Amino acid sequence: VDKSGVVKWTYFTGGAVVASPAMRDGVVYAGSSDGSLYALSVETGTKLWSHATGGAIWSSPAIDTAGVVYVTCVDGCLYAIEPSGASKWKYRTGSSSIASPLIDPDSVIYIGSGDGWFYAINPDGTLKWRYETYLILDSSAALGPDGNIYFGAGYESSIGRLYALRPDGTKIWSVDFPGGGIMSSPAVDPSGTIYFGACDKKIYAYKADGTQVWSFATADSVCSSPALGADGSVVFGSYDGKIYCLRDATSKDLTPPTTPVVTVPSATIAAGDPLSASWSATDPESMVAEYTYAIGPTPVPYT
Repeated sequence: VDKSGVVKWTYFTGGAVVASPAMRDGVVYAGSSDGSLYALSVETGTKLWSHATGGAIWSSPAIDTAGVVYVTCVDGCLYAIEPSGASKWKYRTGSSSIASPLIDPDSVIYIGSGDGWFYAINPDGTLKWRYETYLILDSSAALGPDGNIYFGAGYESSIGRLYALRPDGTKIWSVDFPGGGIMSSPAVDPSGTIYFGACDKKIYAYKADGTQVWSFATADSVCSSPALGADGSVVFGSYDGKIYCLRDATSKDLTPPTTPVVTVPSATIAAGDPLSASWSATDPESMVAEYTYAIGPTPVPYT
């Protein structure tokens, strides 16, 4: 679809395509429930190649700096596929995996699995380390600016848990959510604040030290991953059928308030009369609708 909303091309696979595609160097990579990963031309939609796996693909692919494509599969494997479509290697976990891979700057690949383990896989396909959670891991991981890894655990009717791990696989902290699992993939802003949804119908913001900043309740489970805007907004969907846009009131303002508008009771002031005036300005990024100040012989509070 181009910028005007006109469909440029379509390509039909043999099954449902439920995960977001990945794109690099003019190629779109998409997995299908028919068990294949497809590489298509961005411009024409022509199939360049397809790579068969052992089951349905419900995750989004990830691409490293060398162009190698990684994708998980319900057969429990993480597949590494060369830019040509040839198999590089595959790593088998103990159960199905629908979490999208995360790749760090050292090309280490991180995935969660239904077997309850969180895996770190070396670029050559060998296990670097794994961490046991005892919960199903459908949440894709996110990398913080501090290099730490954040991911959720649990499903709709289970307890939820958010984990923070170091790159060596040691746990920094975890937080439990008794109202439902975390199937949403976290998003991390440049300050290190972590945003994620949960099956308890809420979206949360947490600091990198594991303390809660805020939460916002919707009418149903929040299983979609939040998107972060440059203006500090947080956009996400809920099973209640709505898309929400929030702005973090604690985030750093990117712009100052608008130029103040000054109001005085009259254009002229007689000798001996008290002087009074007020001014107002807006600052939408702070979530404050209006500031109003007043000057005069009697202090007036501001809002």
